[in-house]
Amino acid sequence: MDRERLRRIIDLAAPLVEQWVRKSPSHRELAAEIAAWLESVARHESPPRPPANSVPASSTPNPASSPSPNAPHLKTDPASRPKSPVDPDLITKMLHGLNEPGLLAGGISRPPQRAAGVAASPPITTHEASARSKAPREKQAVPAAAAAPAPISAPKSRTRTDLAMQKAHYHRSQLDKCLAAKDDNAAALHVARIAEALDEYLKDGGDPAEGDAEEVLNYAMSVLPKKASLSVATERLIEAVSRAFDESDERHDADPKGTNDVRAAAAALLNGRIAVLIGGDVREDRRRALEQELGLRELRWLRSTPTNPALKFEADLKRADVDLVLLAIRWVRHATGYAVADACTRAKKPIVRLTGGLGTNSVASAVMSQAGEVMSRS
Repeated sequence: MDRERLRRIIDLAAPLVEQWVRKSPSHRELAAEIAAWLESVARHESPPRPPANSVPASSTPNPASSPSPNAPHLKTDPASRPKSPVDPDLITKMLHGLNEPGLLAGGISRPPQRAAGVAASPPITTHEASARSKAPREKQAVPAAAAAPAPISAPKSRTRTDLAMQKAHYHRSQLDKCLAAKDDNAAALHVARIAEALDEYLKDGGDPAEGDAEEVLNYAMSVLPKKASLSVATERLIEAVSRAFDESDERHDADPKGTNDVRAAAAALLNGRIAVLIGGDVREDRRRALEQELGLRELRWLRSTPTNPALKFEADLKRADVDLVLLAIRWVRHATGYAVADACTRAKKPIVRLTGGLGTNSVASAVMSQAGEVMSRS
């Protein structure tokens, strides 16, 4: 076989071997042997040619294979031969590439030549390998008493609620990136996607009290930029989701086990004081419960929802008898939340942001953590 034909075979075989290994990693050992052989050929270690005197002198040369002056690509001078379209070092690069850990699990490497302490076996020639591949394989008898392998159970598919929460967490991570890039419009888009995912979670039977679904919504509403704009459909969706979380919070908050020292401390701190609550629909039963359980003299509740925000509230905050302002942040537009905070700063009133529901324990915990020290000095 002349060297030009051999090189064409190498150029064709290299990508085929690589594709073969990619499609079937189980062939890696045989592929490694083929690649090693191609590598030796690429290094000009071609198989031995027959002796020159083995060709009869009387044989007539074939004109098609005889070099001619007009066929420079058949000259024996390597420098005058045109370069192959495939890199001559392709095989070596392929071996290095196949051994990269990121390509296949564990990569591909040559099989070990010998075990420790055992003499190396002589190399197998091409003819021996061909003869072994053509020889019929002996069928191995399977013991009759062999137990059948245990069936592999398929992994449980994710539930719809799991997928909905995965979607919510993804858009929360994207929201953080938009906040870092100061892209308000993109941030508003991801808040809308979070609301949609949480709505799917609830409709598919997800429990508002389990996991971190409520925390994801509270975070999204608390970090939404002031200049970001939400659509009316998104604001209505946030209202529906917030209502479900509020109802869940209040059900769990009513559990007698939820009574603790923090609630008692908040009741002692708020005893006889007046507070203004902004956010959500006014519910008289909840308002009276907060007054009684936290010792408030009066709780003035101003209705404000994302679709119907409160616009006139500063006069209520400026009144001298008001001791505290409570802001249900997930029930108000983010712009309203910023306006309430600015009004409290001007009126010098302490503000408590309620990130959860309106259960007594939840409100007491927020009051003690955010305004306990300030109100204890007043």
